[in-house]
Amino acid sequence: MKKSIANILFIAFIVRFILLLLHNFVFTLPQGEGDANSFERNAYLLSISDYQIDVVYYLSHGSKLYELLISFIYVIFGHYPLILGLFMILLGVYLVHLVYKAALYLWNDYKIAHKAAWVTALFPLLMVESALTLREVPIMVFMMLGLISFIKFWKYKQHSKIFGFILFTFIAVLFHSGMLFLFIGFIFFINFNARGNNFFTRVFSILLVVGVLYFMNQTGIGTSKIGGSFDKSMEMLKTREQYETKGGSRYPSWTRLTGGSSDLLKVPVRYITFFFAPLMPWLVRSVWHSIGLIDAFLYLFMFYYVFKYRRIYKYNDTAKAILFMFLFTALVFSLGGTNVGTAIRHRAKLAPMLILLAAGMNKKELFFYQKQNMGYIKYLKQK
Repeated sequence: MKKSIANILFIAFIVRFILLLLHNFVFTLPQGEGDANSFERNAYLLSISDYQIDVVYYLSHGSKLYELLISFIYVIFGHYPLILGLFMILLGVYLVHLVYKAALYLWNDYKIAHKAAWVTALFPLLMVESALTLREVPIMVFMMLGLISFIKFWKYKQHSKIFGFILFTFIAVLFHSGMLFLFIGFIFFINFNARGNNFFTRVFSILLVVGVLYFMNQTGIGTSKIGGSFDKSMEMLKTREQYETKGGSRYPSWTRLTGGSSDLLKVPVRYITFFFAPLMPWLVRSVWHSIGLIDAFLYLFMFYYVFKYRRIYKYNDTAKAILFMFLFTALVFSLGGTNVGTAIRHRAKLAPMLILLAAGMNKKELFFYQKQNMGYIKYLKQK
C-alpha cells in the first residue's frame, strides 16, 4: 500500500472516529435516531435471544438481515454500542480504500485514484453515515466490491470476475432491493451500448439477470422494499406516495405519482429533485438538511464534470457501463423517495459511484484517450 493512500485512510478514520465520539458523548448526529436506534436495539435483542430465526424471512428483509449480522458483534464483544460504532467506522474506511482501488483499475492513474479516495474520505454524508448504525455503508461496500469485479471482468477480460460482480451485487440487493437496478443498467449497457459484443454475450446477459429476477420473485429474497414480489411493486409505490410528511420536507403534491400519463412528466422532476434537493437554501429546515445542501452542491459539481468531459465515455466503455448502472439505480431510488430527507440519505448509497466517475473527468484524461485512439498528430489537427 502506498504511503499516500495510507495517509488518506488514516484521515478518514480520524474524522469518522471523532464523529462517533461526538454522537455517543456530546450530541446526536443527524439521522442518529430513528432507523439507527432501531437497528441497534433490535440487534441487541437478537444477541440475547436463542436465534430461532426464519432464514428466508431475514434474507427477504434487508433491514432484518442487517440487524441479524450486526447482532453477532454483540454476541462476541458484549453490549457495547461504541464497539459496534467502531466496526461501522472500519467499514467506512474500507469503503474509501475500495473507491481508491476501483478508480485505479478504471482510470489507470494514481493521481485520479488519490483524488477519488480524498473525496470519499471527506464526503459529508459518507462521514456521518459511517459513524451511525445505518445500513448504507455495508450496501456501498458490497456495491463497490461488485464494481471492482465488473471492471476486472470488462476492462481486463478476467472472465471469472463476472461471478464476483453477480455475487457482491446480489448481496447489496439483499440489503436493499433498489440495488437490483445495477443489474438492469448492466443489461442495458451490454445490449445497447457496448462495442464488439457478440450474440452469445447479449443473450447470456439477459438470461443471467432474468434468472436473478425470477429467483427473487419466487422466493421473495431481497424484495422487501418492493412489497415482497415484483407483482406488488406498483402497489407498494402507490402506498409510498401516500406517506405523511416527514419533518416538513415532503415533495410538493404536484410531483406525486398517481399512475396516470402525467407521471411521464413528473419522473424527470423527481429524478432531478432526488440528486439536488434541498439545493435552494429556503428548503433547509434542519441540520440534516444543511448537510444535504452541501451534499447537493457536491453532486452538482460532480455532474458538471461528468457532463463536460462526457466524450471520455466514447473511449472508456467500462466507465460508460458504470454510468448506466448509476443512472438506472438512481431512477428507482428517485421514484421511491417522497421527501427531501429520504432523498439525502438514499442518494448517499450512490455517491461512491459518482465520485468514481467524476474523478476521471478532466482534460488530461480526455487527451490521453483521444491520443491513444486517434494518434497524437491527428488529435492536434482536430483541435
